[in-house]
Amino acid sequence: MKMKIKICGITNTRDALCVLKQGADFFGLVFYPKSPRNMSLEQAKEIIDFLKKEGFASPPAIGVFVDEETSLVTHYAKTLELFAVQLHGKETPEYCQKIPARIIKAFRIKNPEDMGAIGQFDSWAYLCDAYDPHLHGGTGKRIDASLVSPYITEHRIFLAGGLTPKNISHALSLVRPFAVDVSSGVEISPGIKDPGKIEAFIQAVRKLE
Repeated sequence: MKMKIKICGITNTRDALCVLKQGADFFGLVFYPKSPRNMSLEQAKEIIDFLKKEGFASPPAIGVFVDEETSLVTHYAKTLELFAVQLHGKETPEYCQKIPARIIKAFRIKNPEDMGAIGQFDSWAYLCDAYDPHLHGGTGKRIDASLVSPYITEHRIFLAGGLTPKNISHALSLVRPFAVDVSSGVEISPGIKDPGKIEAFIQAVRKLE
């Protein structure tokens, strides 16, 4: 199966168009006020509408939320026609069941016990990110791929955490997930992507397929 690629933390129309034209399968829109990549519903709608005018009938956007009210997540998912919602906080299995959308539950992985929490959720996919005690993703920290490896065959795993065009080949030599997720590793500054790094990252992944 062709590995999926998600470029997260998109904040403008230029970068959104770039990642899709380069062949990314998904792009992430962050709706977390404490993130430097945070955006409003109106800003996200501008990006989605722009992509539709550029010929992408169903832009594959994934909305990233952290411990938000389920009503807000549901409203954003419906308004923007999100492909999925990515939950990056302390959301419970019961919380996830209240949202009528594809769920990608994110976990900050520090040890094997953290991976065990996956079994509690009935999600469409699971995102495994590097552990940080304070930040919910986008840290640039590397994840220990060996912790993720035992779960690859049974679950759709998005591998995240410190991935870059330079280290993605090594990461994928250790584990072959359903998808890879990159944000800070292809940026000029938080929220501003580097087209050259996006191209290099995507090409590095495709060469291994």
